[in-house]
Amino acid sequence: MDLQEVERKARFGHKDWLHWCDRQGQFHSEWKTPKSMKQCLLDCGTQGWWCLVMANSGCPMKGFWAMGINLLAQMKRGWQ
Repeated sequence: MDLQEVERKARFGHKDWLHWCDRQGQFHSEWKTPKSMKQCLLDCGTQGWWCLVMANSGCPMKGFWAMGINLLAQMKRGWQ
């Protein structure tokens, strides 16, 4: 799934989406859940980046390791 389709799904589906490229060069896109956030961080590593596409606006935001760790901790506590 490409980034434009992810933006459309986030805008009209009312859910945040993650979009990232793993170390083999394959792109992945999933709803933002603790499981998908963890997989995204493991695939990208500490030096990689990923994209968080915000719900209702479809606005992409560049993510990095520390931001992902904070989001993961918040989601595990139930703050989505």
